[in-house]
Amino acid sequence: MRQGLGTAPHIPSVSKEERTLHTERARGHRAYFLYALKYGFTTYNALAVTAVAVLPHLIGADSPPQLDSLLAHARATITCATLGIACVFNAALFIDRTSFPRIAARLGLTLPVFHLANLVVHVLPCMLVVTWSVAVPIKLAHGALAAVLHLRWGAWASSGSMLLDEIYVPLPRATWARLWTIAVAAECLLVPLAWPWPPADYMTL
Repeated sequence: MRQGLGTAPHIPSVSKEERTLHTERARGHRAYFLYALKYGFTTYNALAVTAVAVLPHLIGADSPPQLDSLLAHARATITCATLGIACVFNAALFIDRTSFPRIAARLGLTLPVFHLANLVVHVLPCMLVVTWSVAVPIKLAHGALAAVLHLRWGAWASSGSMLLDEIYVPLPRATWARLWTIAVAAECLLVPLAWPWPPADYMTL
C-alpha cells in the first residue's frame, strides 16, 4: 500500500540492547586505536620525523656545525626506520592475507578506508624522508641503528616476547619471526644499499 502524503515515514526502532552493543563496539574500536597509537613504533617514528623536519627551521641558519651533523645523521637513521616500517607493515598482507581485514575490523573501519589510512600513515612519510637533503650518505651504520631501535621497541612493547598481537592482531610466532626478519633486513641492508651514494662507499660503515 502506498504511503499517504501526510503520513510520516516508518523508522525502524532500535532496541536498548542494540544501542548498548553499538556503544560497546565503538568504545572497543576507540580503545584499540588509542592503545595502538600510544605504543606503536610508527607513532614514535612520526614524532622523530616531525622533530628533525621542524628543528632546522626553529634554529635557523646560525646552528652550530655539530648540531647540523647530528641532525643529518638523525635524518639518515629515521629514513631507514621509516622505509623499514612501510616495508614490514605491508609485507604482513602477503604473509597473512587476513591481517589487514582483521586490523580494519578491530579499528571499526571498512577495508578501503583502512587502505587509505595505511597510505597516509605508512607510505606518505616515505615520500617525505626520501626528499630530505641528507648531509651525510645513508650508510650501514644508520640502518643498523634504526634496526636496533626498532628491536628495542619491540622487546619493550611485547615484554620481551616480540609478539605484537595486542598492538596489531594475533599472528603465529613463526609469522612474527618472519616479519621481524623483514624489518631488520629492510632497515639494515635494503635502504642503505639502495640509497644513491658513491659506489665506493657501498659497504662503508
